[in-house]
Amino acid sequence: LDDEAAIRLSKSPRLTNLSRLQIDEGHMGSTGLTALASSFPQLTSLTLSGSTLQTLTPARVLASALNSPKLRSLCLIRVDAHPEGVDALAKSPTFEQLKDLDLGWNAIGDEGVSSLAQGRCQNLQSLNLGSCGMTREGANALANGDFESLTSLDLRWNEILNEGVRLLSLSKRFSSLTSLCLERARMTRLGVEALCRAPFLSQLRSLDLGWNRIGAEAIESLAQCEALQNLEELDLSFTDVDAEGVARVSQSPHLSGLRSLNLGSAPLGKEGVLALSRSIQLKNLVDLDLYHVGCEDVALSALSRSELMWSIRGLNLANNQITSHGAQALASSPLIQKLSSLSLASNLIGDSGVVALSNSSMNPDCLCLSSTGLTDRGLKALSQSEVLRNVRRLDLEMNEITNEGAYSLLRSPHLESLIRLDLRATRLTRSMKQSLRERFEPQGTDIQF
Repeated sequence: LDDEAAIRLSKSPRLTNLSRLQIDEGHMGSTGLTALASSFPQLTSLTLSGSTLQTLTPARVLASALNSPKLRSLCLIRVDAHPEGVDALAKSPTFEQLKDLDLGWNAIGDEGVSSLAQGRCQNLQSLNLGSCGMTREGANALANGDFESLTSLDLRWNEILNEGVRLLSLSKRFSSLTSLCLERARMTRLGVEALCRAPFLSQLRSLDLGWNRIGAEAIESLAQCEALQNLEELDLSFTDVDAEGVARVSQSPHLSGLRSLNLGSAPLGKEGVLALSRSIQLKNLVDLDLYHVGCEDVALSALSRSELMWSIRGLNLANNQITSHGAQALASSPLIQKLSSLSLASNLIGDSGVVALSNSSMNPDCLCLSSTGLTDRGLKALSQSEVLRNVRRLDLEMNEITNEGAYSLLRSPHLESLIRLDLRATRLTRSMKQSLRERFEPQGTDIQF
């Protein structure tokens, strides 16, 4: 979308009542942006991302974006916004009407964050400042801002360190906060301990501490923190949580309300997964992410038989050390029928494992078997299995699948619900790819080759 196209679009009588506008990776300049922003009086949501605004001065971008009197949601991702542009935004008379603001991946730094915090933020409900170059000074500015309506704060990939977390934790300005992301804040035990004393902690429903080296003592603090009793989502991915740490988390009575737990790439090992399988507290868990945690067949077998699986609907086991024996143990569990999403990607379960899953009572809507050693034999069994009757997303990429296996997909009577099929990095011929398109695209399926 360039300036000329944007001007034509702005003059279309059919778009007079346009309420949402999203432009990604375009080549539009200030003329086109101004035309769009001033032509849609009903606009409530504006998203501009990528290289679209690289040539524009930030103040001009933000002033144009706020021309719409009904604008409530503004998303400017990677648009090269700078502190002076953010200052123009914060001083705009229409800034206080915003409810959702996303300035992620712009180098606005502490200066830009301070300008925002000094603006009229009392109506903001969601604020994303991910990877904006903020340090503890920016965190201090936020801690003193007017954020009484803010429910979601995303500060991922900002090195605010322990001191920044402490300053945020001391603030009494986040009286409505329910979701906090501190991913890769470069915090350690001291930051977690400060967070556990935050006045807003008891109202949090979602907490992301991923990509921080927080240590065993911090995990103990989390497990013993009574204020986390209302927490529903906890992300500890890419942290140093080990088997002992996950045992403390899984046995904590204060975390029994968790519905989502992400432990991806944490060094749990077999013992950590076994500790999870013995949990009697996580009875409400719906989504469990165990990507690349060192899970082995023995641990998966125990998990498959555990009470924990009674509530699990989404299970990510990608990139572990699971073989056909582990897949067979999972397939034999009567609880597998409750799963709506399962990923065994990058585990060499082979055809034997896939055949076992095909003969199970599983009924998922999302099934990922990429890079599992699957060949035509396993795909034939899967294609004829009722396991696929409700599958909407099927990922089979990076497997030794030829035309013979793909032909079984063409003949499958169980893929009417399919909306996405991934067959990248397989051995299909051009003619077979065309046959698959003719079979599935009329029903709206997106096929990736």
